[in-house]
Amino acid sequence: MPEFKCVIEYCPLRPDPNWRALDEALVALEEAKNAVAAYVAQNGHAAVEASVYGINLSTRNSEMLHRLKISDTGIGGTFYITAEIYKRVWEGGPPNAAELGAFSLSGSTNWDNSMTWDCIPVGAPGSSYPVMISAPYLPFNCRG
Repeated sequence: MPEFKCVIEYCPLRPDPNWRALDEALVALEEAKNAVAAYVAQNGHAAVEASVYGINLSTRNSEMLHRLKISDTGIGGTFYITAEIYKRVWEGGPPNAAELGAFSLSGSTNWDNSMTWDCIPVGAPGSSYPVMISAPYLPFNCRG
């Protein structure tokens, strides 16, 4: 049986290296997800205002991440945390707030106030973004 070899630059078992371009957004989404889940676990409901979660929701000084948005649909404890990404990440050029793509975490509240999260390759329902993030740049579980 041949020995399996994998070099750090390419490994068929590793995610597509393009998604590393979204590292900043992934870290921000993880922090936001944890803050929302902790609040819901402790209080049993969504916060009245997104600012209560203690998450940076302002426009960022970043070449990649424009900002995060949090929305609570009010239906069954479903939340959306959306990362707005500059198109320049996958097409080059300067950051332009008129050319944003987005991907989101969709969180549902369970009976015990824990949360289950899914990644979706677009913004929250009802939102629209002028561009779609190129699939190779999204995490595998977010490619639809």
